[in-house]
Amino acid sequence: MKFPTYLKKVEKHLSVHDGAKVCGYISLEEARVRSSYVDCRETQTNYHLRFVRTMPKPWDELLTNLFSALAALESADHVEAYTQFHGVVSILNRMLVSCDRWILPVVYITNRQLYHLSVKADQQLVEAGQKTGRLEDATRTINRTFSLCTTDRHPLHTSRKWGTYYLAGLLFAQYFRLHTRHLCTNVLRSMKMAELPAFSEFPLAHQVRFKYYTGLLDFYNGNYEAAEESLQFAFEHCRYDSRANKERILAYLIPTYLYRGVLPSASLLGRYLRLKPIYQPFALAIRTGDISLYDTALQLNEGYLLRKETYLALEQARVLAARTLLKKTYLVADRTTRLPFTHYQAALRTVGVESDLAEVECLLAGMIYKGLVKGYMAHEQGMLVLSKDNPFPSLKSIYRAKV
Repeated sequence: MKFPTYLKKVEKHLSVHDGAKVCGYISLEEARVRSSYVDCRETQTNYHLRFVRTMPKPWDELLTNLFSALAALESADHVEAYTQFHGVVSILNRMLVSCDRWILPVVYITNRQLYHLSVKADQQLVEAGQKTGRLEDATRTINRTFSLCTTDRHPLHTSRKWGTYYLAGLLFAQYFRLHTRHLCTNVLRSMKMAELPAFSEFPLAHQVRFKYYTGLLDFYNGNYEAAEESLQFAFEHCRYDSRANKERILAYLIPTYLYRGVLPSASLLGRYLRLKPIYQPFALAIRTGDISLYDTALQLNEGYLLRKETYLALEQARVLAARTLLKKTYLVADRTTRLPFTHYQAALRTVGVESDLAEVECLLAGMIYKGLVKGYMAHEQGMLVLSKDNPFPSLKSIYRAKV
């Protein structure tokens, strides 16, 4: 696109407050923006003066920063590109107070690109052996944008509050990357205090991203039931063709399933072949009571599970495989309600787990404490006394009662 045409288009869309079209002319990713910059450079046009003459303030300054960022990107200087584009977002933030909902598409594209530029700038600084910090700087700026949206006082139908969930998701992504996810609570607190429209009225993509990150927060805090609810929403409403995103969600959703004994179907695992070899052994071990298989799966996948921080949840779910084995032992013993510890010890040995009686008692006591088995320990008699009425309650009823 020729530079004069670019100027006319931007001026036209700004005059009618068409944010969706404006963002197509200030995105670093748009070919027409890059071609306008190239035309400007090749004709030796002083773009700053042209912007000053034709654009309303402070858009002239904003577009000057935009083209300066493009110049830096042309020479692969991501640090300078970040500095210039940071100016774009800072100027936009100064304008926000006087703008309503129409500006949100511009807010989305500029804040997202500032985030990505900050990551690339820090990578370049690391390679040069210099001090980083651009991501932290970008996070502070985007947090300012978030505050300007959540505290908007325009009427609700024209309010910048409609940008809240998009910016919250962006901030969550940054806090997670910075390993400061505890700061997400500040975002959630601000959202709780703001009088926002109903969650279901926001764009579905914004809902999905928000639910994904809140699901992760609950997961990391050990609130697996709440995590499952949020992650299930994110998975079900994620775009069908977004396989990579669905796989990211499942990496945490499947452990929440296994934690409460819900086994992922073969068809589900079959659609995500990278996850299948990781989680299928856990599901099989819980189904069959093969504790040794479960332990082997934990050991083989330890690196992956620790990186994802899902190891603890799966380690806690090991007791479900032990419960299945106990139930099989109970059935083999003709459903006797008085089961010697040595019988369960022998059953453990058949699946390759050597345990002394103290370890057996500890395992059984844990199942009783968690409500997985109804009964009590008769230590002096060396046996487990099971309830005559439903000694192995359904896992669904157990975990529903805990929510």
